[in-house]
Amino acid sequence: MHRTHATPIVVAPDLAGMLKARFGKGWSASPEGWTTPGGAIHLRLSPDTPARVEITFSVNSGPGRQPMGLTLNRRPAVLLPAEPRNPEGEAEGYLRRCRLILPPGESRLDLCCTDPIEEIEISGTPISFHEYTCTLPPDLFARHRRVQEIVHLWHPFFTDRLRILDVGGGDDILRAFLPHAEIDLLDPARGHHAEGTGYDVVVSLDTLEHVPPDQRDDLLRSIRERGRAAIVAAPFQSEGVAACEALVDHRLRQDWGLEHPFLREHRSHGLPKLSETVECLGGEGRRTLVLPGSFLPAWSFWFLSSFAPIPELTEHWVHLNTRYSEAFDVEPAYRHFVVSAPPTWIDHLTAHFTAPSSPPWKALLEAQSDFLALLARLAREHEGCKKERDRLEAHLDTLRIVGDNRREQLRALTELRARQEAYIEGLEAQNRALAQEKAELADKLDRLRHPLRTLWKSVRKG
Repeated sequence: MHRTHATPIVVAPDLAGMLKARFGKGWSASPEGWTTPGGAIHLRLSPDTPARVEITFSVNSGPGRQPMGLTLNRRPAVLLPAEPRNPEGEAEGYLRRCRLILPPGESRLDLCCTDPIEEIEISGTPISFHEYTCTLPPDLFARHRRVQEIVHLWHPFFTDRLRILDVGGGDDILRAFLPHAEIDLLDPARGHHAEGTGYDVVVSLDTLEHVPPDQRDDLLRSIRERGRAAIVAAPFQSEGVAACEALVDHRLRQDWGLEHPFLREHRSHGLPKLSETVECLGGEGRRTLVLPGSFLPAWSFWFLSSFAPIPELTEHWVHLNTRYSEAFDVEPAYRHFVVSAPPTWIDHLTAHFTAPSSPPWKALLEAQSDFLALLARLAREHEGCKKERDRLEAHLDTLRIVGDNRREQLRALTELRARQEAYIEGLEAQNRALAQEKAELADKLDRLRHPLRTLWKSVRKG
């Protein structure tokens, strides 16, 4: 029988007014089997304040047991080493800490622990939007940074507050890159014919390839008609993109046992054609410009690194985003940005974006060195995981031996109980026989008493 108990959450005073937290499910308190319980932490920040948050878990591992695994959003390695809760290190409980960057608004953190959690303590400090955006996965950062750069170059053409429609921007990340703009979100899956026009810029990032092919032209026309300019980014059909996605899909399946839903949808829908997209967004007093984004070899590494189980992965992302992201906006590119705008706006961009004469070899060599360092780090993490696995396997072998001994003891006790039950059954049979014999003797005694009473009465009368 598994018992559950509520886990209290302590929110640090410095988050008062900015952070509200509540805990999801209860936790298994049963030491038998140590089944994996599930839960969630829901955090709500103000809509204009990202934060750097630290979460401390007080974990009760039980007497004489090593602390077991704890994952937050399926990332066990982001946790720092377990620490005893007292200086002597003899306590049954341990602390585990996790540091992460959270966006404005609500976040759900899926939590899994094989030991009961006694308390969760949350603390944190607000950070700037720039600090937050630099911690995003490099592929996500690169596409939004490119839009930010284009919009900033168009600043002279905007007289009032900039109005942007983000088509398919469900995570509302663009708001962090352009915090002073008025940004509306539109989900194409719910119908892109909703009311709303007169935007300065309509943006759609990596959404077109997820729209069924027979609906793409309608979506592109709607994007063009809604604003003065449009920026549509997507991976388009090419031999290089297909080969790169196939490689990434293979590595995800082989290394992590995952099938990425977006890549699966790319295959089922087919990637859009660049020429058709340019044709749909052009004309009617507009010109188009195609800009590359995300150098193919860099994109594959960026995408795969998002799944790497290494501690403080965001530090690696910050390094990639701040040093290499802009240098990798070259051909051959994974995605292209199709910009549709008035001729003067396009001229403004053309004067800024000049195609490099050759790939960024210096940046590539520096990135290669960093990539090798990351691989070495992954190798060390892998070695640590192997040692932990060996320790757990040895512990499991010990538990199997203990289990075998307990089963043998149980078998012996079962046999002893069977013998005792048979002996008790024999005693109960003897008891029933004695009771029956007693009843028969009592009956004989009653029959003897009757003539004796009659004889005694006769003697007294005589």
